[in-house]
Amino acid sequence: MSTTKIKQALVFSIFLTTSSIAGCLGNDDGESDNSDYEKDIEERDKEIEVLESKIANLTANLTELTELTENLESIEEDYSLLLIEYNASVSNSENLSSQLLYCVWDIQFQISTCFDAQGWYNEYLIREEVQQNLTY
Repeated sequence: MSTTKIKQALVFSIFLTTSSIAGCLGNDDGESDNSDYEKDIEERDKEIEVLESKIANLTANLTELTELTENLESIEEDYSLLLIEYNASVSNSENLSSQLLYCVWDIQFQISTCFDAQGWYNEYLIREEVQQNLTY
């Protein structure tokens, strides 16, 4: 073989040997990069924990608001029922007042009809039923 070929083979073999160990002889920049990534991961984990606690608080608040809304709907239904009962009692009171006025007026002429309270009440119930039927 010629010397130039031997020199080329020697240079090529040295190049192969040095290139295979080139990664082992450098700075420790890879370790610092890894530690930076680990710090970033830790910071992100903390942020995730904070966000998860906020989500848990918001979920609890949403549950509480849902319960309050249901209670409010129940209270509104109770209010409307009470309002209906109130209106009925006002109507009954007005009817009884008018009957009392009639009784006072009638007492001057016919005393016996004013003392028939059961008859007055039955007549009142009949009038109420007729008015409800007419309303429907």
